[in-house]
Amino acid sequence: MNKDDTLLISIFESYESIVRKKETNHMQTFIENMIRMGFNRSIPLINNLLLIIADIKRNMRYHFSLILIFIVSTLRAQNFEYNIKLKSVTFSGDGMYQLRKDNNGNAISNVTHWTDDGIITPSAYTSGTYLKTSATFEFTCENAPSTIFIRGTGPDSISFPAIEVSIDSGFIQYPSAIALQPFEFHKVRYYESFSIHWEISFDNNHWSEAGTSASPVYVTWEEAIEESPEPWGSYKYFLSLVHIACKKANGATTIDEVIDSVWAEFTDHSVLNVNGEPLHYYQDILCQYLDIPSLLKYKDGSCFSWAQLFLGALKIHGFKQNNNYVGIDPGFLNTSCGVIDGFLAKDWTFYTPHGICTDLPYVNVWDNPSETDTSYLFQYEDAHDEIGVIGQTAANPASWFFNHQIVVVNDRFYDPSYGAVYETLEEVKEGDFSGWWHFDSGTEVTLGIDVNNDGDLDSDEYYIYNLMSPDLDLTTLDTYYETW
Repeated sequence: MNKDDTLLISIFESYESIVRKKETNHMQTFIENMIRMGFNRSIPLINNLLLIIADIKRNMRYHFSLILIFIVSTLRAQNFEYNIKLKSVTFSGDGMYQLRKDNNGNAISNVTHWTDDGIITPSAYTSGTYLKTSATFEFTCENAPSTIFIRGTGPDSISFPAIEVSIDSGFIQYPSAIALQPFEFHKVRYYESFSIHWEISFDNNHWSEAGTSASPVYVTWEEAIEESPEPWGSYKYFLSLVHIACKKANGATTIDEVIDSVWAEFTDHSVLNVNGEPLHYYQDILCQYLDIPSLLKYKDGSCFSWAQLFLGALKIHGFKQNNNYVGIDPGFLNTSCGVIDGFLAKDWTFYTPHGICTDLPYVNVWDNPSETDTSYLFQYEDAHDEIGVIGQTAANPASWFFNHQIVVVNDRFYDPSYGAVYETLEEVKEGDFSGWWHFDSGTEVTLGIDVNNDGDLDSDEYYIYNLMSPDLDLTTLDTYYETW
């Protein structure tokens, strides 16, 4: 027995009480409905039914059985088997974002979000808005009706209405339809696989499977801060930025939960892009990538780009505060041997000092070349770079800096580069820094150190060196605030 045998038997059983009550008008209506549904393909069946109606009052039970036998036997003689295959699904909607590629910032196509040949495209929406979808099916049936019904059911009770659609040259187009329910307002969602189960019906009552589509969908807490070329042209709706913003915050319903959840992604020192690849903090010790686009493209970045990444993830959820970006410089104390130029990030081990400058008595003389991709090279050193504060995907990142960039949110200081949070700037200094340095050049006579170990102090060869001190109280921090 094929699907249509079962369908008609079910329909007829629902009319048994009508037959028993000898309500022939209802029986006539039933037959007309069958014809409308497309079962008029069997002319002999319909003729027999009409003849039986003419004499139906005489023996209702007999004719009910006879009608059922005629229907089933005739349908078995027909080929009413069908095949339906979901081909593609496309999303749209007023709350939908135009996502961008990580590698170049170009728009990600919204032509299709799922196809049966493997194309899967993510999409993103604002909470409280409605997703719209359209779908294409391939349909084959020897005796196909002119129209059928299609509907879809997604997660979290998000469903798409049953719509009567035409069959055109073996294809069915489910038109762009708005979901019957919106995304829950003020709730972040990350659907790794937003699955829609599609169904087909010939009568808008009995439904059969018609395929399943699945693609990633992100839902932001509030409408994202609008893309802007300023500052520095780095805030766009990059796919990985949206992914980082929503994945860890999935289910968050308050802005405090959103902030804490997004920040949690940074605290394990393993921030991953949408492809599961780690983003690094100074993987190359000379990294010059200063913004979100370069961090996402090259998977390596400085404190500039990491501070922006955290703020950008919050902006995806519509959150932004004034003076949220903090630049930190040393106080530029003019010591007896020069101005302090920068700081050493943890950890450095300081040995016995050999310099003649009392404020900055530790001396490191740079080698040539002065670094590898991952470490500094000195031909003479009173201080040695050790593994200290862990950076993003970096056990011992760069640790010799002119300045540093962090974030302030709700009066707390977040350092995304190291996944650390502080209550005061003094805590930042104590938590991140090992000491100060002054950059200079001179001879062995200037340094008072026999750098080349030849037994005397030469005055004809110049060296580039750092003068350093581990005394964090030697100077304060100069800060500047910007709104990012």
